[in-house]
Amino acid sequence: MSSWPLLFTSGRLVVFVQSAAHGHEIRHRAPSLLKALAQHGIHATHITVKTQPHSPPPTRATRQPFRLSQKTAEQIVQLAEAVDYPPLRESLLNLSKCADPAVILER
Repeated sequence: MSSWPLLFTSGRLVVFVQSAAHGHEIRHRAPSLLKALAQHGIHATHITVKTQPHSPPPTRATRQPFRLSQKTAEQIVQLAEAVDYPPLRESLLNLSKCADPAVILER
């Protein structure tokens, strides 16, 4: 469903849409939509479109912790030892510290 009625009061119909593109289409078709509603006994005089806000990205507090299996962590350490570029080696070693001994299966 890309749109749905939210409120109808005093001749004003408020429609909620999932995207700005759907909102534009409804605004563009408002005159014909109002006529079609009147034919079905709904006497709206104006259509207002509201775009559904996107949900915010997860914060650190709501994200699941990232954990590697012990085997993957060991493989990353081996890879880090073979890398000649110090910043990359350091990043790989930091990544290997995300190992969780309780993780048995790879995700």
